[in-house]
Amino acid sequence: MSDAGQPDTQQHPPEKTPENHQLDVRSSVDWTQYTAYRCIHCDEPCVNELGSVYARARECRDCFGIPTLDRHSVDDLRRGDRR
Repeated sequence: MSDAGQPDTQQHPPEKTPENHQLDVRSSVDWTQYTAYRCIHCDEPCVNELGSVYARARECRDCFGIPTLDRHSVDDLRRGDRR
C-alpha cells in the first residue's frame, strides 16, 4: 500500500493479481452488508459480504478453496447436523 492508502500498482500490478483477489469496486459500498474477520486457518484479515460462504466459514478465499476431509457444509453446521 502507498502512503495514501491506495494499492501499490508498481509492486503489485493489477494484471498479475489472481482473479479471486481482484477488487470488485462499485461506485458506493454499503459496508453494513460486509463483515471483517481473520481466517481461522491462516489468520489473514478478510472482508466479505455477510452471508457469503467465506464469511459463514470464517475462512479467506484461498483457504476456503482447499478441500479438507473434515469440512462439513457450512449449512449443515448452521443447522446443527453433525454427521
